[in-house]
Amino acid sequence: DEERLLDLRSRLDEHAGSLPVQLKVRGPGGWALVEAREVRASEEAVSALGGLDWLSARLVPDREALMRLEGNGTSGADQGPVVPF
Repeated sequence: DEERLLDLRSRLDEHAGSLPVQLKVRGPGGWALVEAREVRASEEAVSALGGLDWLSARLVPDREALMRLEGNGTSGADQGPVVPF
């Protein structure tokens, strides 16, 4: 419902960051997995979303950033650690 979505958006806004978010949302027909491509959050966002019985969230590696690193010929050592996926 709209109240839950506003609460979710508020929590994500409070913990904005650079990592893509994947949401598992419970609805009337069961659970749905949603990759929120335009939403970026910090590592603290997952704990901020804890305790919601209708939602499970996780952060995923930023594939686009990893592909840019690979595509421009720089190594992960030059840019910091690279997480394989």
